[in-house]
Amino acid sequence: MNTVASRAMEDHSPARDLNRSRVMHDLLESVARDGAESQRARASEFGIALGLVNAYLNYCVKKGLIRVRKIPTKRYAYYLTPKGFAEKSRLAVHLVSNSLQSFRLARQQYVEGFRALSEQGATRVLLVGLSELTDIATLSAAESGVTLIGILAEKDAAHYVGLPVRADIAAFAGGFDAAVITDLTAPAFSHARVSKFLNPERIVLPAILGVQLTQHEAAE
Repeated sequence: MNTVASRAMEDHSPARDLNRSRVMHDLLESVARDGAESQRARASEFGIALGLVNAYLNYCVKKGLIRVRKIPTKRYAYYLTPKGFAEKSRLAVHLVSNSLQSFRLARQQYVEGFRALSEQGATRVLLVGLSELTDIATLSAAESGVTLIGILAEKDAAHYVGLPVRADIAAFAGGFDAAVITDLTAPAFSHARVSKFLNPERIVLPAILGVQLTQHEAAE
């Protein structure tokens, strides 16, 4: 399991726990629909890294939610066990009951973060990470008077919610004076990435992400 995937499976915070539940539910739903679909296709469908799909599949197999069988084309097919079907149903109920609460909490923290940046005089803000939190952050930014200039993500994309998406931070060089972390997979890594360009007070890392920075990291 690669480092980012390992962090995603082990780190715990309200937002990431909910995101894990959603990925788990979508994976179980996908396997129930088509067990022979490639892991690359699933990664594209879910909008996450291939390594993360592998990590979730391995986790589900280990927990007895999915069984795997080799098929003639030298590939593997996955099947839900009875336990897997029960877990898929449980996760569906869990997601419905928790999504609204998490949305409200995240929105409040992003509104407060953008407001703090505005009070510091920050006007051009970079979002770091492409996830459901990106949508919440863009909604929250509209109330603060700051301008979102783009999204730093794992790979380039034309646009998302009207903003350019780039994998190389150099694409935004000199164009931002603050950053807001919206990465659900590895928020601490994303924070470290932009801390090379900004003072800590110009980086918003919402508490809902559950990242505890050391004093050294916070001061960098």
